[in-house]
Amino acid sequence: ALNINSRKFDLELERAKKKENSGINVFYTQPIISHKAIENLKLARKELNGYIMGGIMPVVSYENAIFMDAEISGISVEEEVIQKYLGADKDLKDKLAVEIATYFGEKIKEYVDGYYIITPFNRVDLVEKIIENLR
Repeated sequence: ALNINSRKFDLELERAKKKENSGINVFYTQPIISHKAIENLKLARKELNGYIMGGIMPVVSYENAIFMDAEISGISVEEEVIQKYLGADKDLKDKLAVEIATYFGEKIKEYVDGYYIITPFNRVDLVEKIIENLR
């Protein structure tokens, strides 16, 4: 694991380097849903030699965004993303989920060796669209 959302990313990067020295050659990031995570990922790409798999997780609602940001260790959802879901109906939520996940996937593509996609609430329909967009 590589927690690109860590508040003390310098320490997280040092742990990752120790993992590499112990033989680890693939890192899986936490879901990337903030620009700060992208900046940390860029630094990790410069400092680490192993493969980096970028985590993509669609946000499906305002409540989901708040929960992930506040309650799940290692996940940070940018406030701007959270606010986009306020008052959104189901169609807009689905559209936002795909657009935002695709946006962050595009932003990290030059810093990762591949993606892994986390499917919230068995929403395979959203993941299919995200995969199509990132191809």
